[in-house]
Amino acid sequence: TEGNLGLGRGTENAYSFVGSTIAVKTGKWYAEWSPQGSQTASNHMVGISESNIATISTGDPHLTNGTIWYHGDGGGHVDGTNQNASTFSSSTSYGDNDKVGVALDLDSGTQTVKFYKNGSLVTTKNLTANFTDHIVFANNFYNTNNGIWNFGQDSSFAGNETAQGNTDGNGIGDFYYAPPSGYLAL
Repeated sequence: TEGNLGLGRGTENAYSFVGSTIAVKTGKWYAEWSPQGSQTASNHMVGISESNIATISTGDPHLTNGTIWYHGDGGGHVDGTNQNASTFSSSTSYGDNDKVGVALDLDSGTQTVKFYKNGSLVTTKNLTANFTDHIVFANNFYNTNNGIWNFGQDSSFAGNETAQGNTDGNGIGDFYYAPPSGYLAL
């Protein structure tokens, strides 16, 4: 829904991978994700993926190299390896109507992805040698998880919130929280 910014699952018991339609190889980029409604915490994942993973139609995308996932329960996966909540995010979970910021840095010597919850940094993860292709912002769902992306077009998340009007360093975008310094709207 919402021009492919609102994503969700039905009731099938299978994982669904969804990646953004714009993939990047360089730059510093920021986007926000807002879970909507009831979530299955350990099976609700937001993160980044190599763009070539988008062809996966079966299996478990979170068990794939070239992916980093932040789970609703605070845990995560890096290159298919599970990290418990205390290791991944100091046990910071997220849920209905929280705002998860994803800041991808592909310009620094050590490439990273940072995850934020409601404007506060939760964790920073280094990209591994398995990230060799273009990268997309992504979700991996199981059961009835759903939510809405904001790549800088609508900080109201399709009318679900009061718009905040924060822009990137170039004065572009409409974000709920101010993007970290140097990160731009996709």
